[in-house]
Amino acid sequence: MKKPLPEKILQTDYVQSAFRMPPALRDELRKSAAKHGRSMNAEILARLQATPDQAVIAELAALKKMIQRLLDRD
Repeated sequence: MKKPLPEKILQTDYVQSAFRMPPALRDELRKSAAKHGRSMNAEILARLQATPDQAVIAELAALKKMIQRLLDRD
């Protein structure tokens, strides 16, 4: 059975944005993109999408406090 073709991605599905970054960060992104076999744009998108949202960060902080309180009981 053939896999279905992925939907075509159109330029209108994206918004172009320009921003400045330090050269060292650009170099790090280039190396990471090459390591993962993707473009710098894809590397930046992957990193942004992998960033946990604030609710997850807050929940992890609360769990860390709970664990610390449990450990301090002993």
